[in-house]
Amino acid sequence: MPEDGDKREEASEAATSPPDAAIGRRRRRLVFAALLIPLALLLIGFAADRGLHRGQVLRGVTVAGVALGGKDRPAAERALRELESRLSAQALSVSIRRTHVELRAEQVDYRLSLDQLLATAMDTGRQGNVLTQLSWWLGRWHSPVALSAAGTLDAEKLGALVAQWQTEAIDDPPFEGAVMVRDGAPVGVNPRSGQVVDSNQAVGLIVAAFGVDPHLVVDLPLIERQPIRGATQLDAALAQAKTLLSAPIDLRAVLPERRPDPAEEGKERPKPARRKAKGRSKKDPAVDPDQAVFHFTVSVLGSALRSRLVEGPPPAIELFLDSAALEPALQVARTKLEHPPVDAVFVIDKRDEVTIRAGQPGAVIDAVKVAAKLLELGLSSERVGPLPIEVGAQPEFTTAAAQALGIEGLVRKFTTSHPCCRPRVKNIHRIADLIDGVILKPGERFSINEHVGERTPRRGFVAAPTIVHGKMKDTIGGGISQFATTFFNAAFHGGYEIIERQPHSYYFRRYPMGHEATLSFPKPDVIIRNDTEAGLLIRTSYTGVSITVKLFGNNGGRKVKRKVSHPRDVTQPPIEYIADPELDPDEEKVKVRGQVGWTVIVGRITDYPDGHTKKEQRKVIYRPRVRKLRVHPCKIPKGEDGHTGEPCPEPEEEEIEDEDPPEESTQSSDGEPELDPEPPPG
Repeated sequence: MPEDGDKREEASEAATSPPDAAIGRRRRRLVFAALLIPLALLLIGFAADRGLHRGQVLRGVTVAGVALGGKDRPAAERALRELESRLSAQALSVSIRRTHVELRAEQVDYRLSLDQLLATAMDTGRQGNVLTQLSWWLGRWHSPVALSAAGTLDAEKLGALVAQWQTEAIDDPPFEGAVMVRDGAPVGVNPRSGQVVDSNQAVGLIVAAFGVDPHLVVDLPLIERQPIRGATQLDAALAQAKTLLSAPIDLRAVLPERRPDPAEEGKERPKPARRKAKGRSKKDPAVDPDQAVFHFTVSVLGSALRSRLVEGPPPAIELFLDSAALEPALQVARTKLEHPPVDAVFVIDKRDEVTIRAGQPGAVIDAVKVAAKLLELGLSSERVGPLPIEVGAQPEFTTAAAQALGIEGLVRKFTTSHPCCRPRVKNIHRIADLIDGVILKPGERFSINEHVGERTPRRGFVAAPTIVHGKMKDTIGGGISQFATTFFNAAFHGGYEIIERQPHSYYFRRYPMGHEATLSFPKPDVIIRNDTEAGLLIRTSYTGVSITVKLFGNNGGRKVKRKVSHPRDVTQPPIEYIADPELDPDEEKVKVRGQVGWTVIVGRITDYPDGHTKKEQRKVIYRPRVRKLRVHPCKIPKGEDGHTGEPCPEPEEEEIEDEDPPEESTQSSDGEPELDPEPPPG
């Protein structure tokens, strides 16, 4: 309950104040309270939001559509780097007058200014006093703030692109004046002003456009530019042009010596007919090839004459000859003087002596240097000079590399013979050609199959008889075992390491017994290793009835002896009977003589200069070959194909004069000399 004093005060106030004044005071108190409470809540919310975003980008901050609000500095940097990656693939549409071109960010190395953007993003909304920051904060609840995607680009690259664009887009560019050739005479064309792109503004506009709107078209502004050269420079260049085109220019060169093909070594070649000197044609820039003089007429020089601006100081008009325009006039010179690099070559004479023909680098004519030489001579009192010829690529096999191989002379050669003019001879010659000239470095191995590859008609091989599973069949490349045997024996007697070789299954008289080799693809193969300290050069040659393999190098003085035992373990050939009712029971005819089989032990003894000896030995087994006999059916033994068991007819008692049997062929079905029925002596 109110105290008595208060009651007296209220009563006194009521008695002294009008009722409306009291009501007004109460209302003012309520309005003030209504305003103060929301403001307090607003300030509390602002302070709380700032506290939540401490160390972060404030709410509502974006860069090129990327929201950074609520991100700390590392997260904001990652977001900006992702944005930069997307912008690098973005393209702008750039317009110069009515010409539109596309500009990709990567063409001008556009990059975001990350440090600057991060600093701006972190500071945005935090500048000014509290009321300013509060006002900024309130505004972000209904609209974000977009920061410009500040970036950089390579102004030189952009300038080069702009220069290219404006060449196509601007039809009235400034002209700096030029010297041209009209009707065979040089004339000067005066400079004039024209429109160009304002490069400084172009950089700013393009930097600002990246990251804003990929569909935005950037119009590059144009400015009027005056020429920087005057009539004085043009007159000086025109005087030089008249001097240059006053007379033809001759360039002289030395024709290279013809390098003979190694295959032509030692052969007589017809001498080339010398051409008579003829009058020079103005249309032909190159005549008199025997003297290697190449003429460049005034017409040719005029067609190549150009001028360009030299910035200076002072600016000037410079003359030059367009090397591309000179190219037609250089074709004759290129044909006669240019050549690829020439490898060093081992040359073997008729006495098997080895010399090295030196390798040569290639030779090329540089049209740019020819143009410079012509300009130099044309502006001087001389009208004759040397034709610039440049050293080209070096040979793959240099003279030094050839000398380092230490191939001193013939180590060993081996020859085998064969009948002339059969299909197998073509195969022997073909494989010899493919291997001729092979060089093995010290330590290198050589496989005939790896080097030659599969024998096919496309590679020049033909069908000829081959032993396949003990029988003669026609195969592509048949007969090349003769080359394998010849090659093997040359390597064998030269003392080189034999890695792999397989003898024939049957013995052939033309080969050394036990020391021969068969060859097929991919096996069997003949593989050797050059186990000397010098290179090994393989040379092959042939006639119609023989094949020869020569090995050149230096085997260090090795001496080789061949060992062959007497034949042993002789095996008689099986007999195959062929029924022939026309024969008398007591008559038989040999269709195939067959051949006995036997075994020999072969070896090689190699004596080295240091005194040690290496012995190698292996067993070679020659299989027996079937003997085929034509007999009356009654003579076919039991158990053999064709046996009938019928008794032989009794012979008539009349006297029958013996007939000489038909002469048997001494050739087998494969065209080879018939195999021996008995083994030769060891």
